[in-house]
Amino acid sequence: MKTYQTDLFTKAFSEIGIAKGDVLFIHSNILKFGWPTDLKINKLTEFLCQTLLDRIGEEGTLIVPTFNFDFCKGIAFNRQETPSKNMGAFSEYIRTLPQAKRSFNPMQSVAVIGKQADYLTENDTAAAFDPGSAFDRLVKLDAKLLLLGAGFEYNSVFHWIEQKQEVPYRYWKEFTGSYTDQDSTQEKTYKMYVRNRDLNAELNFGYIEAALTKNDMLKTASVGNGLVRSYQLADFISISEEVIKNNPYFFIANHPEFEKFNPE
Repeated sequence: MKTYQTDLFTKAFSEIGIAKGDVLFIHSNILKFGWPTDLKINKLTEFLCQTLLDRIGEEGTLIVPTFNFDFCKGIAFNRQETPSKNMGAFSEYIRTLPQAKRSFNPMQSVAVIGKQADYLTENDTAAAFDPGSAFDRLVKLDAKLLLLGAGFEYNSVFHWIEQKQEVPYRYWKEFTGSYTDQDSTQEKTYKMYVRNRDLNAELNFGYIEAALTKNDMLKTASVGNGLVRSYQLADFISISEEVIKNNPYFFIANHPEFEKFNPE
Protein backbone atom coordinates (compact mmCIF):
# COMPACT_ATOMS: atom_id res chain seq x y z
CA MET A 1 0.00 0.00 0.00
CA LYS A 2 1.31 3.44 -0.94
CA THR A 3 2.34 5.75 1.88
CA TYR A 4 2.18 9.54 2.17
CA GLN A 5 2.63 12.39 4.64
CA THR A 6 -0.48 14.22 5.78
CA ASP A 7 0.86 17.68 4.96
CA LEU A 8 0.10 16.76 1.34
CA PHE A 9 -3.58 17.29 2.14
CA THR A 10 -2.92 20.91 3.11
CA LYS A 11 -1.13 21.42 -0.17
CA ALA A 12 -3.87 19.65 -2.12
CA PHE A 13 -6.68 21.71 -0.58
CA SER A 14 -4.79 24.85 -1.53
CA GLU A 15 -4.25 23.61 -5.10
CA ILE A 16 -7.94 22.92 -5.68
CA GLY A 17 -9.01 26.25 -4.22
CA ILE A 18 -10.66 25.38 -0.90
CA ALA A 19 -11.03 28.77 0.75
CA LYS A 20 -12.53 30.78 3.59
CA GLY A 21 -16.33 30.68 3.66
CA ASP A 22 -16.67 27.64 1.40
CA VAL A 23 -19.69 25.39 1.75
CA LEU A 24 -18.30 21.89 1.11
CA PHE A 25 -20.38 18.80 0.43
CA ILE A 26 -18.00 15.89 0.89
CA HIS A 27 -18.03 12.35 -0.45
CA SER A 28 -15.07 10.34 0.78
CA ASN A 29 -13.06 7.13 0.64
CA ILE A 30 -10.02 8.03 2.70
CA LEU A 31 -8.43 4.58 2.56
CA LYS A 32 -7.96 5.19 -1.15
CA PHE A 33 -4.99 7.45 -0.36
CA GLY A 34 -2.96 4.71 1.25
CA TRP A 35 -1.24 4.82 4.63
CA PRO A 36 -0.05 8.02 6.38
CA THR A 37 3.49 7.78 7.74
CA ASP A 38 3.24 10.63 10.24
CA LEU A 39 -0.16 9.93 11.81
CA LYS A 40 -2.02 6.93 13.20
CA ILE A 41 -4.68 5.88 10.71
CA ASN A 42 -7.45 6.13 13.32
CA LYS A 43 -6.63 9.83 13.70
CA LEU A 44 -6.94 10.63 9.99
CA THR A 45 -10.63 11.56 10.06
CA GLU A 46 -10.03 14.05 12.88
CA PHE A 47 -7.01 15.49 11.06
CA LEU A 48 -8.91 15.95 7.79
CA CYS A 49 -11.86 17.55 9.53
CA GLN A 50 -9.71 20.05 11.43
CA THR A 51 -7.57 20.83 8.37
CA LEU A 52 -10.68 21.62 6.33
CA LEU A 53 -12.23 23.67 9.13
CA ASP A 54 -9.04 25.71 9.41
CA ARG A 55 -9.22 26.46 5.69
CA ILE A 56 -12.90 27.42 5.46
CA GLY A 57 -12.98 29.30 8.78
CA GLU A 58 -15.98 30.26 10.89
CA GLU A 59 -17.94 31.36 7.83
CA GLY A 60 -17.58 27.94 6.18
CA THR A 61 -19.66 24.76 6.40
CA LEU A 62 -18.92 21.03 6.02
CA ILE A 63 -21.66 18.63 4.91
CA VAL A 64 -21.45 14.83 4.58
CA PRO A 65 -24.01 12.22 3.53
CA THR A 66 -25.19 10.02 6.41
CA PHE A 67 -27.50 7.75 4.43
CA ASN A 68 -28.95 4.58 5.91
CA PHE A 69 -31.70 2.69 4.06
CA ASP A 70 -32.66 0.32 6.91
CA PHE A 71 -35.83 2.39 7.46
CA CYS A 72 -37.01 1.04 4.08
CA LYS A 73 -36.82 -2.46 5.59
CA GLY A 74 -38.94 -1.56 8.62
CA ILE A 75 -36.00 -0.99 10.98
CA ALA A 76 -36.48 1.83 13.49
CA PHE A 77 -34.54 5.07 12.94
CA ASN A 78 -33.02 7.25 15.65
CA ARG A 79 -31.93 10.67 14.41
CA GLN A 80 -29.20 10.96 17.03
CA GLU A 81 -27.97 7.35 17.17
CA THR A 82 -28.57 5.52 13.88
CA PRO A 83 -25.21 5.40 12.09
CA SER A 84 -24.63 6.16 8.46
CA LYS A 85 -24.17 3.04 6.36
CA ASN A 86 -21.62 2.59 3.55
CA MET A 87 -20.84 6.31 3.58
CA GLY A 88 -17.27 5.97 4.80
CA ALA A 89 -15.36 6.63 8.02
CA PHE A 90 -15.11 10.39 7.46
CA SER A 91 -18.89 10.84 7.14
CA GLU A 92 -19.51 8.79 10.27
CA TYR A 93 -16.87 10.79 12.17
CA ILE A 94 -18.60 14.07 11.28
CA ARG A 95 -21.99 12.66 12.29
CA THR A 96 -20.73 11.82 15.79
CA LEU A 97 -19.23 15.23 16.55
CA PRO A 98 -21.07 17.05 19.38
CA GLN A 99 -21.59 20.16 17.22
CA ALA A 100 -22.92 18.26 14.20
CA LYS A 101 -26.53 18.75 13.14
CA ARG A 102 -28.29 15.96 11.25
CA SER A 103 -31.17 16.48 8.84
CA PHE A 104 -34.43 14.65 9.49
CA ASN A 105 -34.77 12.20 6.60
CA PRO A 106 -34.30 8.63 7.94
CA MET A 107 -32.97 7.31 4.62
CA GLN A 108 -30.99 10.12 2.99
CA SER A 109 -29.83 12.44 5.74
CA VAL A 110 -26.78 14.68 5.91
CA ALA A 111 -24.66 15.77 8.89
CA VAL A 112 -23.46 19.36 9.01
CA ILE A 113 -20.98 21.42 11.00
CA GLY A 114 -20.31 25.10 10.56
CA LYS A 115 -22.18 28.32 9.91
CA GLN A 116 -25.03 26.89 7.81
CA ALA A 117 -25.73 23.84 10.01
CA ASP A 118 -29.10 25.05 11.32
CA TYR A 119 -30.24 26.39 7.96
CA LEU A 120 -29.48 23.11 6.19
CA THR A 121 -31.09 20.79 8.75
CA GLU A 122 -34.12 22.67 10.11
CA ASN A 123 -36.81 21.40 7.69
CA ASP A 124 -38.45 17.99 7.88
CA THR A 125 -39.54 17.43 4.27
CA ALA A 126 -41.44 14.41 2.94
CA ALA A 127 -38.55 13.49 0.63
CA ALA A 128 -34.83 14.18 0.99
CA PHE A 129 -34.64 16.22 -2.22
CA ASP A 130 -37.86 18.23 -1.92
CA PRO A 131 -37.93 22.06 -2.02
CA GLY A 132 -36.67 23.35 1.31
CA SER A 133 -34.77 20.14 2.07
CA ALA A 134 -31.12 20.00 3.09
CA PHE A 135 -30.12 19.11 -0.47
CA ASP A 136 -32.27 21.84 -1.99
CA ARG A 137 -30.72 24.43 0.31
CA LEU A 138 -27.25 23.03 -0.33
CA VAL A 139 -27.75 23.83 -4.01
CA LYS A 140 -29.01 27.32 -3.19
CA LEU A 141 -25.86 28.01 -1.14
CA ASP A 142 -23.67 27.56 -4.24
CA ALA A 143 -21.77 24.75 -2.54
CA LYS A 144 -18.74 22.89 -3.81
CA LEU A 145 -18.50 19.12 -4.03
CA LEU A 146 -15.28 17.80 -2.49
CA LEU A 147 -14.25 14.26 -3.40
CA LEU A 148 -11.79 12.92 -0.81
CA GLY A 149 -10.54 9.79 -2.52
CA ALA A 150 -14.07 8.99 -3.75
CA GLY A 151 -14.71 8.28 -7.42
CA PHE A 152 -16.24 10.88 -9.70
CA GLU A 153 -19.54 8.97 -9.75
CA TYR A 154 -20.15 9.91 -6.11
CA ASN A 155 -22.38 12.96 -5.98
CA SER A 156 -25.75 12.40 -4.32
CA VAL A 157 -26.96 15.83 -5.49
CA PHE A 158 -27.57 14.02 -8.77
CA HIS A 159 -30.67 12.53 -7.12
CA TRP A 160 -31.94 16.09 -6.58
CA ILE A 161 -31.57 16.60 -10.34
CA GLU A 162 -33.33 13.30 -11.12
CA GLN A 163 -36.28 14.23 -8.92
CA LYS A 164 -36.50 17.78 -10.25
CA GLN A 165 -36.43 16.55 -13.86
CA GLU A 166 -38.83 13.67 -13.06
CA VAL A 167 -36.70 11.09 -14.86
CA PRO A 168 -38.80 8.13 -16.08
CA TYR A 169 -36.59 5.42 -14.59
CA ARG A 170 -37.64 6.41 -11.06
CA TYR A 171 -41.01 6.38 -9.30
CA TRP A 172 -42.44 7.48 -5.95
CA LYS A 173 -42.65 5.07 -3.04
CA GLU A 174 -43.63 5.63 0.59
CA PHE A 175 -41.97 4.15 3.68
CA THR A 176 -43.44 4.15 7.19
CA GLY A 177 -41.69 3.19 10.39
CA SER A 178 -40.64 4.01 13.95
CA TYR A 179 -38.80 7.33 14.20
CA THR A 180 -37.05 8.66 17.31
CA ASP A 181 -35.79 12.23 17.72
CA GLN A 182 -34.43 13.14 21.15
CA ASP A 183 -36.95 11.64 23.61
CA SER A 184 -39.87 11.46 21.18
CA THR A 185 -40.75 8.28 19.29
CA GLN A 186 -43.57 8.11 16.75
CA GLU A 187 -44.57 6.46 13.52
CA LYS A 188 -43.62 8.60 10.52
CA THR A 189 -43.95 8.29 6.76
CA TYR A 190 -41.42 9.50 4.20
CA LYS A 191 -41.27 9.07 0.45
CA MET A 192 -38.45 8.48 -1.97
CA TYR A 193 -38.14 8.74 -5.74
CA VAL A 194 -36.75 5.22 -6.06
CA ARG A 195 -35.00 3.73 -9.07
CA ASN A 196 -36.76 1.05 -11.11
CA ARG A 197 -35.04 -2.18 -10.04
CA ASP A 198 -36.02 -3.95 -13.26
CA LEU A 199 -33.76 -1.53 -15.12
CA ASN A 200 -30.82 -2.11 -12.74
CA ALA A 201 -29.50 1.27 -13.85
CA GLU A 202 -25.76 1.82 -14.29
CA LEU A 203 -24.95 5.52 -14.00
CA ASN A 204 -22.28 6.95 -16.29
CA PHE A 205 -20.97 10.43 -15.49
CA GLY A 206 -18.17 10.35 -18.03
CA TYR A 207 -19.72 13.17 -20.05
CA ILE A 208 -19.97 15.47 -17.02
CA GLU A 209 -16.41 14.73 -15.96
CA ALA A 210 -15.13 15.46 -19.46
CA ALA A 211 -17.16 18.69 -19.72
CA LEU A 212 -15.99 19.97 -16.33
CA THR A 213 -12.38 19.12 -17.19
CA LYS A 214 -12.57 20.74 -20.62
CA ASN A 215 -13.87 23.99 -19.11
CA ASP A 216 -11.35 23.97 -16.23
CA MET A 217 -14.15 23.56 -13.68
CA LEU A 218 -12.80 20.34 -12.14
CA LYS A 219 -9.87 20.95 -9.80
CA THR A 220 -7.64 17.97 -9.01
CA ALA A 221 -4.66 17.22 -6.75
CA SER A 222 -2.92 13.98 -5.75
CA VAL A 223 -2.28 12.61 -2.27
CA GLY A 224 -0.64 9.21 -2.01
CA ASN A 225 -2.57 6.77 -4.13
CA GLY A 226 -5.72 8.88 -4.33
CA LEU A 227 -7.14 12.10 -5.71
CA VAL A 228 -8.66 15.16 -4.07
CA ARG A 229 -11.12 16.81 -6.46
CA SER A 230 -13.57 19.66 -6.30
CA TYR A 231 -16.08 21.51 -8.46
CA GLN A 232 -19.04 23.83 -8.03
CA LEU A 233 -22.33 21.98 -7.75
CA ALA A 234 -23.90 24.66 -9.94
CA ASP A 235 -21.62 23.65 -12.83
CA PHE A 236 -22.46 19.96 -12.36
CA ILE A 237 -26.18 20.75 -12.28
CA SER A 238 -26.08 23.01 -15.33
CA ILE A 239 -24.34 20.37 -17.47
CA SER A 240 -26.56 17.54 -16.21
CA GLU A 241 -29.85 19.35 -16.70
CA GLU A 242 -28.94 20.40 -20.22
CA VAL A 243 -28.56 16.83 -21.43
CA ILE A 244 -31.32 15.27 -19.28
CA LYS A 245 -33.88 17.65 -20.76
CA ASN A 246 -33.01 16.32 -24.21
CA ASN A 247 -32.68 12.67 -23.17
CA PRO A 248 -33.81 11.63 -19.66
CA TYR A 249 -31.84 8.38 -20.04
CA PHE A 250 -28.57 10.09 -20.98
CA PHE A 251 -26.73 8.99 -17.82
CA ILE A 252 -28.07 5.40 -17.74
CA ALA A 253 -25.36 3.52 -19.59
CA ASN A 254 -27.28 0.24 -19.86
CA HIS A 255 -30.49 1.74 -21.30
CA PRO A 256 -31.25 1.60 -25.07
CA GLU A 257 -31.85 5.37 -25.09
CA PHE A 258 -28.43 6.12 -23.53
CA GLU A 259 -26.77 7.46 -26.72
CA LYS A 260 -29.86 8.88 -28.40
CA PHE A 261 -28.76 12.47 -27.70
CA ASN A 262 -25.10 13.25 -28.20
CA PRO A 263 -24.10 16.80 -27.23
CA GLU A 264 -20.86 18.16 -28.62
